[in-house]
Amino acid sequence: MQTQELIREFKHGSVRLADPNTAFSIEQVREFYATAYPELLNADIEGPELRDNRQIYTFRRAVGTKGATISEAIAQLKKHGTLATLGEPKRQVTINSSFSLKLHEVMKALPSAEPLVATSTSISVLP
Repeated sequence: MQTQELIREFKHGSVRLADPNTAFSIEQVREFYATAYPELLNADIEGPELRDNRQIYTFRRAVGTKGATISEAIAQLKKHGTLATLGEPKRQVTINSSFSLKLHEVMKALPSAEPLVATSTSISVLP
């Protein structure tokens, strides 16, 4: 019987990244390479995939939105009475802004038959 040391290898897209320090955790490796690849800060880590004597971890760009649109929030409130979860089970909307808290209060106070239409004044302007 022969023993082999497993070598960690990291992939980001088509780029192969060497293990900067075997004492680093996977998250520390992600932070280390984030200086060169800032998108890694929010990347998901998949793996390890075993090939020969290598453990291959893959950094996948996190895909999704940062929050709900007003229409998604309104639909969620009408259907469930809360903004706690929205859409897929992995995606959560947190009520952490003054706008979302106020929207939650207003929607709870409205009769269910009364429609609420978002106007152009509620759309934020990009800088």
